Amino acid sequence: MPHPKFDYASSQARTLWLHHPVLGDPSWDSFERESALPLFEGRAPLEWPVNGFLFLDPRSQRWYAYISQYPRGYWGAPANVLLLREDSPGVWANLGTVLSGNSEHFSTEGELLGLTLDPSLVYADGMYHMAYSWATSSNQRGGLGYAWSKQPEGPFEVDSTPIHLDQTQPLLLKRYQRAYAPTLLRREKDWLILHMMSTPQNLGGTWALCAMTAASPAGPYSPPTLLLYPQSEVHLPPLLEFYPAFVQGGRVYAPATSVAANRSYQALYAADLEQAHLPEAWKLEQSGSLWHETLHPSEAVGIWGQTLAGQVSPDGELRVLAFSRSSDDLGTVHLAHRPWLNPYRESFVLAAPNAASYAILRSSYKTFALELDGTWSGSWSLSWGCTGPLSSNQVGADAVAHLAMRRERYDLYSSGEIVFFDEQGEVHSRGKLPNPMVLPLRLEQHETTVDLWLEGKSAWSIPLPARAGRLEVTAEMGAHLEITRFELTGTVEERWERWLALEGLSGAAALDKDWQWVNDTAFQYGFGYVSNSQDARAKWNFEGCAVRLLAPTGPQYGKGQVWIDGTLLAEVDFYNSAPRSSQTVFETTLEPGCHAISLQVLVGSIPCDLLEVLLSNSSAILSQA
Repeated sequence: MPHPKFDYASSQARTLWLHHPVLGDPSWDSFERESALPLFEGRAPLEWPVNGFLFLDPRSQRWYAYISQYPRGYWGAPANVLLLREDSPGVWANLGTVLSGNSEHFSTEGELLGLTLDPSLVYADGMYHMAYSWATSSNQRGGLGYAWSKQPEGPFEVDSTPIHLDQTQPLLLKRYQRAYAPTLLRREKDWLILHMMSTPQNLGGTWALCAMTAASPAGPYSPPTLLLYPQSEVHLPPLLEFYPAFVQGGRVYAPATSVAANRSYQALYAADLEQAHLPEAWKLEQSGSLWHETLHPSEAVGIWGQTLAGQVSPDGELRVLAFSRSSDDLGTVHLAHRPWLNPYRESFVLAAPNAASYAILRSSYKTFALELDGTWSGSWSLSWGCTGPLSSNQVGADAVAHLAMRRERYDLYSSGEIVFFDEQGEVHSRGKLPNPMVLPLRLEQHETTVDLWLEGKSAWSIPLPARAGRLEVTAEMGAHLEITRFELTGTVEERWERWLALEGLSGAAALDKDWQWVNDTAFQYGFGYVSNSQDARAKWNFEGCAVRLLAPTGPQYGKGQVWIDGTLLAEVDFYNSAPRSSQTVFETTLEPGCHAISLQVLVGSIPCDLLEVLLSNSSAILSQA
């Protein structure tokens, strides 16, 4: 149905845009930097200060910043914890190293000091208790440690027994062994550590938030319990790293950052503190719109290392440490704050520090009038009629958007170039504006023509058939945009969003040995995956009200299972006596919201092709406009 003009740049519309760990996160966050200059910058031999903890001392009401100091590349020099203290508003004293490798304890290897990092602090029972990560210089051993002090400045006494040692940790789910990045928390009757786990030696590929509990802060602690991890059957945007968490109002909040090339996307999970050791207690509090990059050279790569380290002040401000790297490849530490109860502003930022980043409007339009305004640096484009599939390009760290996304679309570039891509991603035709791109612009897509105005003046009018599809703003690598107006008038069309198989493999943190890429015209886009093992699994994390699973069938295939949110819904038989091209093999309706659908091998080998998702919330929000 037709809708009146609606400004999708307003914070009211933030849930109508896709917030994705790899593809992009248009952010309405209201954080303000406390200074354009970093609070701290790395220097040789410890060039990368990342992974820190912000602590408000309940006794003195002073702020402390405990900062992990790594060498460039994370290895090559003994890493330690630096302490900064705010002596007066905005004035911080460097108190030097507060925790480092100790030759009497477990982080050493011969005469070589290892790494002591990723601290968190709790004041309780008249003492300051610290949990931290450690590893030997060769990284053959690692885990968690405990230390204590009578004051936040130290000196800290390191307990001679590790809280956790990976060498004695059996593999969880055949993958998880190294514990690191702990947040120590005091509860009513026990102590809780929320920590990360990864593969042996923390080589990555999959990451999990875990919990362990103890009667005392030094332990002994219970074995790790997996809380949030991609191999579960619950919705979890892929792939995320947590640390550190913070407590506010009886709940513990755990921010997480994307490990993609752009780490702009942040998620916020929360649980009641007393139930936080239970997987079912954790809920996704906020997906995206938690952080935005600036153009300052000290934030050249955006978020780096772990995510925001925050605490809520007594006056209701969420204050955070944020970590980045400068254009000179030195780690930088920044301070920022926002009102705890007012997280959004009325325009959004789209940044692309390390790869192209997409602001994808999930509402679909065929004919429309768009008024767009804002500011930009770098190269960007406006796209409409987009019907190509969505996906990351790989499983694991440093993923970027899949090239197949640049199919089936009309693109208007900031350079003034106009390009029309067909279903194969080939250039169907192109053109060039007579004058450079400026804002504001007005774009009108009619049934058979499109008209463009720049700064209120007609720029061009050309024949162009309308087709229903999403609208996108793309920031190319290095670009930075702030969109202050994105007003659309037109008819919202029902649309099924298409997600490639690789997005499912990423969502499950699938192993390379489990799936084989195939080039086969029986798949929707001419390529897909076929399982190699009985452990093969794909998991799509999505938001919608219905799903359809598409795949080819044929004599070479067996059977699979479809699970949604932890419930087995169907067995799918992919066998057919004659090969058949990809078609719907499973579909169902759901309550609108966030869900996870997984495909698992039951018998033989199965294909993995495409998931289609019916979007659910556009009309409801627009009807209130």
